[in-house]
Amino acid sequence: MDDDLYLIIPGCDDTNRGDQALIWETIDIAKEAGYIGNFYILADQDKIIQSRQKGIRNVEYVLKHPSTYFKSTQNVRSTPLMKMKGAAVSIADFF
Repeated sequence: MDDDLYLIIPGCDDTNRGDQALIWETIDIAKEAGYIGNFYILADQDKIIQSRQKGIRNVEYVLKHPSTYFKSTQNVRSTPLMKMKGAAVSIADFF
């Protein structure tokens, strides 16, 4: 049973320390429920330093969100131009 693999997919997070702590708690609850094995998190490697220190490995996204290529961290609104840029990146990813 130690060879079981479990992937935790956070619903909505930016993988900050608080979000990672929720994942750690999820793993603790899973282990208490009898799920023993290797736990992975769906996240970028550079954002989960604390989780890696706890022995939790990551699985990288196959495709990044289109806004990571052009969106400013200061901009929280989606303008029509940003939506068109996102669509262009998505179409390029498709091909």
